[in-house]
Formats: sequence, C-alpha cells, structure tokens
Amino acid sequence: MAVRPPLLRPVSRSANLTSVFLGLLYGLENLPRAFVVTIIAYDVLRLMGNEAMASFLLALVAIASLLVTLNAGTLIRMMTRKWVFTLAVAALAVAGLLTMSSDPILFALGLFCRNAGAGLTLVILSLYVLDFVPTEDLAQAESRKLVFAGGVWMVGPPLGVYVWHTFGPTVAYALTVPAAVLLLAVFWALRLREADNVDPEPTRQPVNTLAVLRHYFQDSNLTIAYLIAVTRSVYFVAVFTYVPMYIVGAGLDEALGGYFISASTLSLFVGPFLTRFVPRIGVRRLIMGAFVFAAFCLIVAGSLTREQALLVVGLILLSTLSATVLDVVGNLPFMRLVRPEERTAMSVVFYTWRDVSFALTPLVGGVIIALGGIESIFVALGAVFCLMTGLTFALPRIVMSNDARPAV
Repeated sequence: MAVRPPLLRPVSRSANLTSVFLGLLYGLENLPRAFVVTIIAYDVLRLMGNEAMASFLLALVAIASLLVTLNAGTLIRMMTRKWVFTLAVAALAVAGLLTMSSDPILFALGLFCRNAGAGLTLVILSLYVLDFVPTEDLAQAESRKLVFAGGVWMVGPPLGVYVWHTFGPTVAYALTVPAAVLLLAVFWALRLREADNVDPEPTRQPVNTLAVLRHYFQDSNLTIAYLIAVTRSVYFVAVFTYVPMYIVGAGLDEALGGYFISASTLSLFVGPFLTRFVPRIGVRRLIMGAFVFAAFCLIVAGSLTREQALLVVGLILLSTLSATVLDVVGNLPFMRLVRPEERTAMSVVFYTWRDVSFALTPLVGGVIIALGGIESIFVALGAVFCLMTGLTFALPRIVMSNDARPAV
C-alpha cells in the first residue's frame, strides 16, 4: 500500500500494481539518460581528442558523483526521500542545460549532475521497492522494471543520435529537460508514502558513512552481491561507451552506435518470461551461467581484428542476452540477504554500484586502451566475468531459494 488516496486509489490497495507504478517511475528515470547516452560518448571523444582522455574525464566525473551517492543516507535524513528524489531530478534537468555547452568544463559539470541525479533516484526508487514489494515478488518486480526501461532504451539512443545529427547537440540535450520534468510530475502525482518503519519527518541525526561502509563489507555475502552488481554495471558502461567509439574507429556509420544500443535492450522484454526459470534453476546458477556465456562472447570479440568489426559488434550484441539475465536476478542476492532494519543504510552502500562502475570502467579502460587498444577492453571484461563466476558460487543457499513468483 505505497500510493495514498485520493489519486490512484485502487493502487493503494494492491502491492502488485504498486510494483507496476514503481517500474513506470524507473522507466521514466531512464528516459533523459537513454536519449543522450550515445551522443555523450561521441561528444566526450570529440572534446577530449582520443579514447584514453575521454575515459579519464568520465572517470573523474563518476568519482565526484560517487561522493554524492555515498551521502544519500545523510540527505534522506535531512530532507526525506521525496525531497531528495526531487533534488535528484532537478539535477538531471540542470545536466541537460549544461551539456548543451561546447565548453569542456561546463560539459563535465553537466555529466556530474547527470550521474549524481541518477545515483540518488536509483537509491530512492530501490528503497521504495524493498519497502513495498514482498520478498517472493522481487524477481517479478525487477523484470517489470526492466520492461519499462527496455522500451526507453530501445527508442532513446537511436532517436537521440537522429536529433543530434539533424538538429544539432543543443536540441538533443535540451530535450532531456522536459523528460526530467515529466518524471517529477508523475512521481508527485503518485503520492508515494513512507513505509511504517521510516520516519516521514526530516532529522539532523548524523550518519557515519565510514562505519556503514565497514559494516557492509564485513559481510562476505553482501560483498559478493555488491561485486555482482558492479560487474553487471561495468559491462553496460563499457558496452555503451566503448562500442560506439569502436564503431567510429573501425570506420562504420556513427548511427550504428545508436542502433546497437537500441538492439541490445530488446532482450529486456523477455525479463518477465525469464522469471519463470528462477524457481526451476535458482538465482545462483542463473548468474553463473550468464557470466560464463558473456565471457565467451567478449573474449572472442576482443580477439578479432577491425576488418571483422561487424562480427565483433554482433558478438557483443549476443552477450547482452547474459546481461539481461543479470539485470533480472543480479540484485536479488542483496535484496534477499539485507536485514529489513538495515535497508536504508545498506542500500546506500549497495546502490553505489552504479557510480563505482561509472568511475572504475573509464579509469581502468583508459589505461587498457593506452596499453593494448580498445579491443583489449572486451577481453579484460570477459576475464572479469570468469572471475565472478567463481565468486558467485560462494553465495549461501538463501540466494538459491526457489521462492520467486513468475511474472504475468
């Protein structure tokens, strides 16, 4: 019962419909980011001159936004979840205005606002999911969330590239502002309430971020759950950043970058059907199988030459099938292991996976590119997936429990 009357009164009596509306919010949150994801890769490359310098700029921006996400708990205590979400969406709108500039400093500030706003919205929406979706329905809720996101990511990147080519960067980035406004309007229209165990009023009680970090990573199972989420996100950051750069470097049409990202999201629509296999196979086996298949595709793709560029792109596209599995079940280890009374504190740490991946991928990627070329990124990512296969095997039986309901 997450949505209060008088608006959407039927939803207030249905946890099932509540997860649908939370999925809608997640899809709308992806809209301003999906529209410009490909053109950001192109514009950063143009502003910085080469792939390595572009990677280092993206890493610095992500490190700065990580500090914001780590302090989400403090912001929530001071402002409550609703107003932190409002602040985050405002940052997404400001990002659209700043990235309209061709000045590298203003563009970098725009990227910072984009990352920080996205990190905070992810934390808030995830807390609402943990509060209002029963444990046995988490796989269903995650798959529904990805269906909404899949629609956005299927249309957004190629449309953004088209607007960028036809009307110029200014118009393309400006269109993210009304997308952010739409997200905020729907959020407030739903009138999401706080859970019974959450104080709805702001407080100045301090949060010891370092103590929370220590407490989280002292639990080896939560640490593995975090590494699974980081690795999955590193994959998407690498693919969405370096595949468009690879396409340009291989002499292929720039529009192919947008089409690639759009096609890579098509598999998200099979998420609701994938949840039917969770009770039969188990979360741990699904995660391990996804890592192994993606590792094979990526290592083979990175071993090919640029004369086989289309085959490289095709293999990486094939690996996105594994990424869809990780999207559906990758967060379930954390969701099943975290204690209810520690959700806010532990979620703030767990959901930094996005900011960490945004910092780690371009930082390490810049070094790898400088040493071995952009193709080496795909081989290195495949090697990391092999390592994660072994770590996932160490998860406890609770993560393998077959209690997920199939999506309808």
